[in-house]
Amino acid sequence: GNTVSLWDVNSQQVLDSYTHTAAVWGLDFSPDGRWLASGGWDGLVKLWDLKSKKPPRELRGHSNKVQPVKFVLGGTRLASGSWDRTIKLWDLSQPPPNDVLHVFKDGSPVAFTPDGRLLTTLGSNATEILLWNAMNGTLQTLLTATVPDLRALLSPQEATHPEQAQILQGGVLDLAISPDGRRVVFSAT
Repeated sequence: GNTVSLWDVNSQQVLDSYTHTAAVWGLDFSPDGRWLASGGWDGLVKLWDLKSKKPPRELRGHSNKVQPVKFVLGGTRLASGSWDRTIKLWDLSQPPPNDVLHVFKDGSPVAFTPDGRLLTTLGSNATEILLWNAMNGTLQTLLTATVPDLRALLSPQEATHPEQAQILQGGVLDLAISPDGRRVVFSAT
């Protein structure tokens, strides 16, 4: 639905609720727990201040549904992926329109290394995984699906030929990157 409910686990009570004008498919807490990011099918990313409960800051710029949202670098940056095939990296310390740091083509789902320097996204045909330098927006590595029935990849450093990037044929549903940036794991159809 278009409503997000914030629950207290101990009391099992709803503390608050937040809305979009369409379904919400992406949620993430900032590392300090103060902010909640939501991505909606209304094309908006909303930042909810859980402490002050002020109206949300709206991040505009996607032209289609927003699904994944992920905080990075201590909560100072946020990535959002959209059905418009872009991922936007937002600098939350800047006001609009200067808040968009980079726009990555082909996008979603999204994963970061813990240091925030490497961003991993799904490519345009759902059989490619792209590893980006999140600081300057350059493509570091492209891994292409060639071998069916495998659920893990060689490290990006080892994938010097397309046939070495062993991704399941079909569509990648979600992915994650190891803390050291050397391994990527994914789930696929």
